Amino acid sequence: MDKRSKLFFWAIIAVVTIGMLTRLFGLPSNVSPMLAVMLLGLAYIQRKSISLLLPLGLYFLVDLYLNNVVYAEYFEGFQWFGSLGVYVSLFFILPLCALILKKVSIPRVMIGAFSAAVLFFLITNFHSMIILPQYTKNFAGLMESYTAGIPFFRSTLVSTMIYSAVFFTAAEAFLRRPSVSTTTNSKTIKA
Repeated sequence: MDKRSKLFFWAIIAVVTIGMLTRLFGLPSNVSPMLAVMLLGLAYIQRKSISLLLPLGLYFLVDLYLNNVVYAEYFEGFQWFGSLGVYVSLFFILPLCALILKKVSIPRVMIGAFSAAVLFFLITNFHSMIILPQYTKNFAGLMESYTAGIPFFRSTLVSTMIYSAVFFTAAEAFLRRPSVSTTTNSKTIKA
């Protein structure tokens, strides 16, 4: 791996890590780069084990901290996981988007971002209907849960689309930026 490739790899790792850690900053409801950085990692980290496990591991570690330090007063005892619905949604989002992003292009990135936001909304709100007592456990309760989640969905969709556009544009700009090297036998600059 050349210097430029190493730099790019570590930049992607840093963006994914920082993006996942932004959950600690208390961003407004569902305005998060979480899904976008997961997509970025899936697209550019060649070792799929790293591209899948890094964001999930970071999400898990942040959950441990948030649930056992920041929100400890709301739980009885130590909490290993946050919302099971989030983990289930990521279980479906990550492999689907890995397929979509095998080749990076503007339409594929936008389809991946849109798909990730929609799946996240559908699965986490289905999970909410199942576990929360205010929803009846039938189709009407499910529709009520989805209706209640629409404001959060808008934030998730818009932030995922915007963060994805910014991150992927930056990554592609870096990859396509010519490297400048001169040769001793020629006046040309290799780009």
